[in-house]
Amino acid sequence: MKISRFVLTAATLISTAAISRADDPVLLQLDATNLVSYVVDTPEVSKYGTLAGPVIPVVTGRPFQTAMIVGDIVAVNGKPAKGFWLARSFQFSNSPTPVAGQNIADISRSGFYEQIFEVLQPDGSSVGTLYSTGMSGGPLPPGAPASFPTGAYAVTGGTGAWFGVRGETTNLVRLPEATVTLRNASATEDPANRRSLGGGGPVRIQFRLIPAERPAIVTLNGVPAIAKASDGKLISSSNAAAAGDVLTLYATGLGPVRPPPDPGQPFGSSPLQTASVPVEVTINGLPAEVMYAGGYPGTTDTYQINFRVPSGLTAGLGKVIVSSAWVPSVAAPLTIR
Repeated sequence: MKISRFVLTAATLISTAAISRADDPVLLQLDATNLVSYVVDTPEVSKYGTLAGPVIPVVTGRPFQTAMIVGDIVAVNGKPAKGFWLARSFQFSNSPTPVAGQNIADISRSGFYEQIFEVLQPDGSSVGTLYSTGMSGGPLPPGAPASFPTGAYAVTGGTGAWFGVRGETTNLVRLPEATVTLRNASATEDPANRRSLGGGGPVRIQFRLIPAERPAIVTLNGVPAIAKASDGKLISSSNAAAAGDVLTLYATGLGPVRPPPDPGQPFGSSPLQTASVPVEVTINGLPAEVMYAGGYPGTTDTYQINFRVPSGLTAGLGKVIVSSAWVPSVAAPLTIR
């Protein structure tokens, strides 16, 4: 893919680009299946993962029992994905009116969880990882989205597309087609057989994220940096976009590229460094075909996206949104004929 003739130098971007950003949190939902909770039900470490299974665990329901929960991520925001969900749980229920084995406390909560969500694209390439920790059950924290069920978990960080992220997440929700939320198994069962033996799900977990950086469409003198790839002329009322046109858009904040440059070094041109996470463009909510997305040579955080205008748009002033790893930009205007 050739770089557009609509050339933006690093100096031009620094001196004239006005970049719009939004601080609103981003809602993300992961769907997972084949969930198995491997209960640590024996002190004999030599027996862990040795039995073909299925092996029914000894679940005491008493405090301090631990388990490892594993599942397969299959979708993000309804789009196909891959990956795994790994959680370590500690049985330690809290209650203002405890029964035997519960911790007396001022609020009701269930177990303590540490969680890792490693998300991959459908081709198996990595998008990034989200980490969270917190307590299940009980009331929602103040300000949590109404769609959250229960629990109080903080998103403590991330890697890849979510490097530097913060936010919150919640308990899983069983989807209507699920038979059980998860299958309990003994820690002596071999996890290599998890998929063949079956597990719970599908389930969904929701996140409210505040990315360290999010996509933003570059503007030049107040005009979005969106041009026709054929001649490099900016889209305007006198040069409107039409269905089938290939446009070039410039943005910041798309995240990692491959091959990655050294920290602080500009993007190169040989080879071009393409975005390594899912990049999407929509116009008035309709998906556009993204033909290329990658770092613009000579800059450290400017990207070029080539996309095709979809059919079915109404003539007039449209709205373009760029998303990177399911994190959307602020909409930019686009004249359509």
